[in-house]
Amino acid sequence: MPCRARVAKGFTQEKLAFEADVVRIYIRRLVDEHKSPTVEVMFRICRALVIPVSVLIARVEQYNDG
Repeated sequence: MPCRARVAKGFTQEKLAFEADVVRIYIRRLVDEHKSPTVEVMFRICRALVIPVSVLIARVEQYNDG
């Protein structure tokens, strides 16, 4: 889910997990689409990446639309 923004920011999965205060395996499961984030975690990830939640949601919508 947050791959492009994470890479653009120069964060590893571990760094994003630390900044968002979640465990790294949680981030990995989001990337692998084995887990969906809670609203709270989405806000944490967006704060860590310094992007609005609406931007993240729009990117997910674009991804899902093909």
